Amino acid sequence: MASTQKTSAELRKQLQDELGGAHGFLGMLFDEGTFAETGAFVKRIPSNLDAAFGVKNECDFEPVVTGYGSVNGSLVFAFVQDFSKLKGAFSSASARKIVNLIESGVKAGAPIVCVFNSAGAILTDGVCALEGYGSVMKALSDAKGLVPLISIVNGVCAASAATAAAMADFVLATENASIYINPPFILKNRFDDEKAGSSEAGVKNGLVDVIAADDVSVCAEARKVLNLLPANAETIPLNDTDDNLNRLTPEISSIVDAGCDMMAIIASVSDEGIFFETGKGFAPELLTGIVQIGGLPVGLVATQPAVNNGRLTSAAAVKAVKLIDFCGAFDMPILTFVATDGIDVSLESENAPYASALASLAAAYASHDGAKVTVVLEKAYGQAFTLLGSKSLGADIVYALDSAKIGIMPADTAAQFIGGFDKKAEVAEQWSSLMSSPLSAAREGAIDDIIDSCELRQRIASAFEMLVQ
Repeated sequence: MASTQKTSAELRKQLQDELGGAHGFLGMLFDEGTFAETGAFVKRIPSNLDAAFGVKNECDFEPVVTGYGSVNGSLVFAFVQDFSKLKGAFSSASARKIVNLIESGVKAGAPIVCVFNSAGAILTDGVCALEGYGSVMKALSDAKGLVPLISIVNGVCAASAATAAAMADFVLATENASIYINPPFILKNRFDDEKAGSSEAGVKNGLVDVIAADDVSVCAEARKVLNLLPANAETIPLNDTDDNLNRLTPEISSIVDAGCDMMAIIASVSDEGIFFETGKGFAPELLTGIVQIGGLPVGLVATQPAVNNGRLTSAAAVKAVKLIDFCGAFDMPILTFVATDGIDVSLESENAPYASALASLAAAYASHDGAKVTVVLEKAYGQAFTLLGSKSLGADIVYALDSAKIGIMPADTAAQFIGGFDKKAEVAEQWSSLMSSPLSAAREGAIDDIIDSCELRQRIASAFEMLVQ
């Protein structure tokens, strides 16, 4: 009797047909023709409980594809769950594939992209499924700080999968994604929140860094950030750029005078406007992300005076710490732009773990051993001046524009303490000229140099070129 066992070529064709969604996504993420699959024929062994509970095994392969390839010419590892088969059902076999992929990425010293789209675990796997999720979390934890981790959610990411996705350094999501611990129908019934578990909610709570329209767009965002990240903790990337290191920035003066729009300043000083923003939509009074200057990817922390005068809130501190800690793990430089009225004055902040958030921010800057450059663009008052990359917290170079105001408190506040009603205007004017000028801070050694705004890109690029060897 002739054998009915399929050949490997036939199985490969079947795999491509059954998991075409995952392979199609990988085709958008990786450079054309470079993806190599691993663990292709791994399959869960059905249990006796499957028949008892009516669980069908309609797929001859695990609904997760793992492998490696080239993104922008550099090695990257990835796994993609395929919702089109068994709703991306997660099993102990899926866990083994994912863990092996993560461990291979760490061994090769390459970034790992984790694409989540699964309705959850196969229930008849029971505790084995829970152990599987735990093993994936352990592998991600072991990888964190050794290679960059990027999570992409382009569908359902529920319960333990949501926890695993949140362990990445950066989380990207499509507009139709849902990320939740408790099922949304339970939350909506109890709390009447139509957006519970949505990608939009993930942005507002700081979980999701970027929302993209669809799979094509989210892959483009992933390729963009991968081009700005080191492969591992031992490498510092340097990208090609046609932008002149010594290009002057005469437009900065008018940007500062018009309210100091931080996005416009970032676009002015970066190479060809290259900036990958993280935490977009969360704590908008502060911007974070990766900017490229002179071909060098640099972590950026920048107050946004267009929102609450750039005041430093508890949420803003949390947002900054996440970026600084990532850069610290990979020895990436940090650039800080300061334009703020100081710390936040609100019950919302005081009722938050405000002091501990600010303490974490101070510790993040102080413990970051890489190059740190800070520029005071406008106002920098009180604790905010100290906490946002000051020399006392370890900054290598601190510049201030000649129009900056730096001091222990704003002039009008000082006048209330010192001058009384009759002399308030006089004291404020005197305080501003004597106690809030960048020259006063420079004389105390808190500022290295007072620079003209048209030299901003030139001086920042020069400082990093000197500091990063």
